[in-house]
Amino acid sequence: VLEAYLNESAPAQSLLAQLPLTVTLNDSDNDFCGDSVDIDYAEADVQSGYQNGDLALWTPASNFVIFISDEETSANTGDLVILGHVTSSQEMLDALEGRIDVTIALAE
Repeated sequence: VLEAYLNESAPAQSLLAQLPLTVTLNDSDNDFCGDSVDIDYAEADVQSGYQNGDLALWTPASNFVIFISDEETSANTGDLVILGHVTSSQEMLDALEGRIDVTIALAE
């Protein structure tokens, strides 16, 4: 179980309204990326760059993403809407591998 928070943005609130939601993500070089999610956002919400642990929407394919590494070189990673951030340790992020099913739900 990873703990995270959603920010106060309209896109994050759009995701919050859909919870609980399960997505399948695949391990990539610096992230876990996968299923498309239906999140409302405005062009002003789109940015480049991320921090390790960020939860994001990659807008070209509406993919849900968890970024796990390479934040120092992320400035050229564009088309992102940051939705929140994982507060669990970097070690827990580093331990993830392969294909994972992630259920996004409110803490009980």
